[in-house]
Amino acid sequence: MAKRGDTTTATIEDVAAAAQVSVATVSRAVRGLPNVAPATRTRVLQVARELSYRADPNASRLAKGRSNAVAMAVPVLSGWYASQAISGAEAVLRDCGYDLLVLGVTPDGDSDEIVPQLHGFEKRADGLILVDAEPADEEVAELAASGLAVVTIGHATPHLQSIVNDELAAAECAVGHLTSLGHRRIGLIGTVSGNRRTRDGRRDGYRSALAAAGIELDPELEEVGEYSIQGGREAMIELLKTEPRPTAVFAVCDEMAMAAIKVCRENNLRVPEDVSVIGFDDHELAEVMDLTTIRQSVVANGAWAARTLMELMEEEERAPSYEPLVSATELVVRGTTAPPAG
Repeated sequence: MAKRGDTTTATIEDVAAAAQVSVATVSRAVRGLPNVAPATRTRVLQVARELSYRADPNASRLAKGRSNAVAMAVPVLSGWYASQAISGAEAVLRDCGYDLLVLGVTPDGDSDEIVPQLHGFEKRADGLILVDAEPADEEVAELAASGLAVVTIGHATPHLQSIVNDELAAAECAVGHLTSLGHRRIGLIGTVSGNRRTRDGRRDGYRSALAAAGIELDPELEEVGEYSIQGGREAMIELLKTEPRPTAVFAVCDEMAMAAIKVCRENNLRVPEDVSVIGFDDHELAEVMDLTTIRQSVVANGAWAARTLMELMEEEERAPSYEPLVSATELVVRGTTAPPAG
């Protein structure tokens, strides 16, 4: 057995003996899996550090017949949301000795084509994380019946583990902030892309908040565009054509909100003195832009998905249905919102 401070390569059995726990407990503790008492995990990790123990992913894959890789399917590889989710998952998987394979799937909720695009990945991966993708019901059933561990981010289904935002409540919070400031003519920059749960939830939250404030819905104040800076730009240009123009705008993502601010400035309108703007995401540039927004924890959601997938892959049997975990969102008030002029 390797001694503490010895240069001999320590084995998992060495760590288990020194920490006075089972090999299985060491395995779960060093990979960040649940069902390990905090004090036990701390002791195991301390012993592992002292013995310079590192989990050998090659040994694990040989013993269990696994690839020790996880696939992550995302609709827009270059998008901010996807990059944040990937970052959170990759950090957890790396610590667990797993590689991450990133796969692109058709955006815009083209659910009929999701599973065919993933054909063959199961030969290279032990589990799958679906990000903001909408598999059809029959595809969900196919994935659930395959025995493959699957977790979804941004789309809830009772047959798979998932983490989602309460999109409606978050959008209600955003627009409620504007109505509390006294705004009555509030525009929406929505989107035609992304999954239906997200885009419909944020639109419905906008409408619900207006109704709660006693404001009649004006269809002319709803504009949609692609989930991008250019989409936000085009939508804001159209909103400024309405008479009277809106005194505030809710954009369903920060990139669209930033584009809206730029369009206002190009038209000699001050933000927030003439037009208040609020976004959704808390993009890393939101603080630079002093943008009021709804913060969502995408990195944390990606990490949760990876940890949950690791746990599922350890289970012999899985529950027939799952309740989605609802991720927390938070209003972050900065300098792009203020009471309407006058």
